[in-house]
Amino acid sequence: MPTRPCCSFTPCLDPANPLDNYSTEAPDNFVFFGLHYPWQDPTNTIDPTNYFADGCLSQCTSTISQLDADLCASRQATMCSKTPPPGCVGDCPPTPQFFFNNLQACSVSCPDGTVFTYRAFPGQFIGTTQADADEKAAAYACDAAGFYSMCLSSIPNGCLNEPYEALIVSSRTNNPPYSIVMTSGALPPGLTFTSGTNSATITGTPTMTGSFMFGVQITDASGNTMQKTYTLGIIGIINTPTQANQGSAYSFQFIASGGTPPYTFSLEGALPLGLSMDSTGLISGTPTETGTFNVTVTVTDSS
Repeated sequence: MPTRPCCSFTPCLDPANPLDNYSTEAPDNFVFFGLHYPWQDPTNTIDPTNYFADGCLSQCTSTISQLDADLCASRQATMCSKTPPPGCVGDCPPTPQFFFNNLQACSVSCPDGTVFTYRAFPGQFIGTTQADADEKAAAYACDAAGFYSMCLSSIPNGCLNEPYEALIVSSRTNNPPYSIVMTSGALPPGLTFTSGTNSATITGTPTMTGSFMFGVQITDASGNTMQKTYTLGIIGIINTPTQANQGSAYSFQFIASGGTPPYTFSLEGALPLGLSMDSTGLISGTPTETGTFNVTVTVTDSS
């Protein structure tokens, strides 16, 4: 196969061997992830990691990106649809018919169920049939979806009146910088969302229990975006034990709010003799001693 280089945007066409030509292009000013087409140069004069695309009476290759090669093929198709091959006289081969892809989309799911969709827009890929062009675009869309998906990290629930800190980052680091911003909803009172390069933080001390929903969007260097809705639970015990009297039956139920029920309660310290607390937060019994007893009750939600 001849290996003559071309100027940018100019196909190499050999009238004597129109099907044994290929084209190369000068670098463009961007890098784009793409497919490697299964073609090998028998002369080994081309790096096998190059990107290739079928052109008009030739084959395009680019060391930059698949999009670069596809654009070369598209330009060739436009040229060949208007003029015969250079040098062709008499019984010329018919002008080849080319088809451009329709819109193709592919989605990938993150572990938390968030979906990222990549779209290959019409006219980006060219084929010898409509099915061929659409197949190339669909395959590319799925490869690109996996490459550009930006699964955002999860965050823990917080506790009422306790310092809180959470870091939000992307599972992808191959197309920085990433911008992470809060786009909707509201944080619990006392907490602040701070955007940064490649991450965002939530810090502060929550002053209210409940479940708070807010949206976050991440954008990569190519302008691809992905959204995720967070639900941040702030858990707290919202009531205080009443006084118990020695020798009298006693019962008190702790009540929790925020997070994800059911709740589990635990106790540190010692209650008066005769009283006990179960995992539901119920203190019951008949106290047999007097005094002041300091205990710590912790509540944990199901998440």
